[in-house]
Formats: sequence, C-alpha cells, structure tokens
Amino acid sequence: MSAALDIKLTNENQAWDLIKQLSTNTFDTKGARISFEDFPIVRIKYEGPSFNGTVSTRLCDVIYELQYEVNRIYALAVYGDETHLLSKDEKEQLEIFVKVAEGSSDLIANLGKAFNKMVEEGMKRMESKHIAIVLTTATVSLGGYFIADRYFQYKEAANKEAVTQTMTTQETERLKIIRDIVAEKPAVEAAISAGKSLGDKAVKAIKPDETVEKEGEKLNYADVREKFKRTRNTPEEIEFTGLYYVKEVKVSEHGEFFATLESTESGEICTAKIAGTESRLKDGILSALGSRQSIGLTIQGRQYKNTRKDCVIVSFGAEA
Repeated sequence: MSAALDIKLTNENQAWDLIKQLSTNTFDTKGARISFEDFPIVRIKYEGPSFNGTVSTRLCDVIYELQYEVNRIYALAVYGDETHLLSKDEKEQLEIFVKVAEGSSDLIANLGKAFNKMVEEGMKRMESKHIAIVLTTATVSLGGYFIADRYFQYKEAANKEAVTQTMTTQETERLKIIRDIVAEKPAVEAAISAGKSLGDKAVKAIKPDETVEKEGEKLNYADVREKFKRTRNTPEEIEFTGLYYVKEVKVSEHGEFFATLESTESGEICTAKIAGTESRLKDGILSALGSRQSIGLTIQGRQYKNTRKDCVIVSFGAEA
C-alpha cells in the first residue's frame, strides 16, 4: 500500500494550482492530507491620522468578523454545514491572534494553525477531497477579497461581460477557476462568501481621511462610497445608533442570538442578531432584557424604502 500523499501549502499560487486541479478532477485526493505552513495570511492595512500601531473599536469589529468567518469555514470543512454550532473547546482551538504593525494599523493574522486544526478534525469525519476543496478555496477567499467580491459581482450581473472587462487576465482566469470549483462542489460558495464578508467589513471601516489596503489595492473613503453605492430599488446598507428597550431574546437552532428591540424615541420594533464573538455585548443586552432600562446600541442592516432588514447589533452605541 502506498503512503498517503502529503500536500504542503505555503503560498497563494500553490493554493490556486491545487484548486484548478480539483475543479477539473485532474488530482487524486484519496487519502491525501493537506498542511499549511505560515499560510494563509490575512493582511489589512489602514492609514490615517488616527492610526499608529493601534486598533480602534472599529477595527475590532473587523477582527471579530475574521474570527466569525474562520469558525464558519471550520463548520463547513469538518461537519459539511457552515451553520453547525461549534463547541466551546472548538472555538478556543480556533482563536485568532492578530499582530498590529507599528506606524499605521497594519493587521496581520496567520491562520495556518487554525487551518491545520480543520484538517485534523475534518479527516475524522469527511472525505479528503471535501476538505481539500473547502480549505484551499477558503485560503484564496479570505486572503483575496477582490476575487471573492468579483465572483459575486459576476454571478449577480445581468451583463457579465461588463464585469470581466474590468478584470486583468489573471483575475479572469482565477474567476473561471472559482466558478468551476463551485460547479464541482456548490457548498464551497460559503467559503467564498466568507472572504467577501470579511473584505466588505474591512473596507467599510474607514473614515473620510483614511485609506485601507488589501492585496496591494488601496481604497480611500470616496472609493468605498462608490463601491457600495446602491440604486433606489436595491436595499441600501445602513448603520444607525439609538437607545432601545430589549423586549425579547431568542436563540436560533444554530446558536445565534436574536434580540427584539423597541426604540425609545419612535417606539419602532425591530429584531436584530447579536453579532460576533464579544460576550460583553451579549451579556449587556441580556441584562437589559425585560427591564425599562434602555441601552445604547449600534446596529447595521439593509434598508429598502421604509423597511429595515438583516439587522445586526455590532456594538454599544449612545449612552442610556
């Protein structure tokens, strides 16, 4: 019996080569075991007058999003279900540590340890091909926001040629690889969406006098506003802050917490998910449950005409 094949990934180009082979079924993954060596690396650089080797609460939200997406990829790789509720021990094993470089706010996260843990646990439950497809796609999506973003632009566009005309030859080739791997295994689209969600959160974090750089592409505030501009018929992404009474808290079958809130100013009722991994936020909301003590919250969501949808509580807002 031949020994199992060991595949060591150390950079993005190796990951793209493997995804291409997986998408065309030209690589036999039976019994193969992938390992990650200082890869993937997620790096997001912020520059502006407020940044000097520090992390603001705005950037903490980006870090929480990264942790959330890593946990979601683990659930997909190990259980075949991105919504699977992880145990406390699993979450601790996946804990991400982010380095902040001096002179700006250059966030650097080495996810190699977390991805090797996904391989270790995934091999106990899933086929090696499933693990290989999910994790290699996740590496290029988390580390490569713009290709993940363009995949969804292409998917949703009525004029697909208009999307590819703005792309380089390499980006066009990689978009095809991503589309092929989704055709081979549709569930892997969740790993691509993880990269887009992280990237969206990262670029939206900047203020007017700041820039954000990812994968060598730098965006300023005007670039970000233009990128997320919506037509009147498309839900607009919004953020709002106010004082709320907490009327009810429910837990979904996937372990997500949802709070029913009443605005102290307008009396408007909305339901919002409690975001991220910060226990302080959840504990504060639970403490306000059922009392007439209002709590200041910052909420993100989408608005279509007069209706707010997909609301998520991201942090404490104005003081009660």
